[in-house]
Amino acid sequence: MPPIVFPARIRPTIRPFRLLLATVHLLPLTMCAPCAAADDISQFSQHFNKPGGDIAPWTFIPQENIKETSASEHPGMMAVWENGKGRDIKGILREPLRLSDYPTPWEFQLGLVQNFDAMVGLGTKSQANYAIGLNLAVTFSDPSTWPSDRAQRPADTREFQLLVVHLGTTGEAGVGLPQFTDLPHPETYLVWGRGDLGYQGMGDWGIPHIW
Repeated sequence: MPPIVFPARIRPTIRPFRLLLATVHLLPLTMCAPCAAADDISQFSQHFNKPGGDIAPWTFIPQENIKETSASEHPGMMAVWENGKGRDIKGILREPLRLSDYPTPWEFQLGLVQNFDAMVGLGTKSQANYAIGLNLAVTFSDPSTWPSDRAQRPADTREFQLLVVHLGTTGEAGVGLPQFTDLPHPETYLVWGRGDLGYQGMGDWGIPHIW
């Protein structure tokens, strides 16, 4: 993982923590000649609207930090419970995409529902810090050198993450993190970019929020 610029480490402090993933949708943006001849990237879209059905071509890693997953508890959403190991959980394609097969430009849409208990700090006396969002990893290495374990990054890989970050609590349930907010209650939300794939999207995007 690339170094985290801010804060020093973001880890959920509520056990178990549940993430609801609503949709993963990929669409080509244009129909140019190379795109028309390429494979259809929209085949990787997944709406998780078949309770108990296969969620292919997606999978979640790392297994040691996933307590449970369910496409049945909330039809149309994928529920993921973390297992308290302090490692990022990622939903990834079971096989990497080759840009030669799916030429850019294309659009990635991701729907997420935040955990309300984590947002208000239920179950903790201090704070509920977490980050959820999109992770894009691009490798320039020879595919023959890639590790068979999809949880391991190939050599010469660059990554960008765009995250919705929650810090602290409302103050009703815990002390929160007043040093990171200019609001009356000791919590804040950020849209934060991090990684090593370029620099234009790094740091705080300055997106306002309301409670």
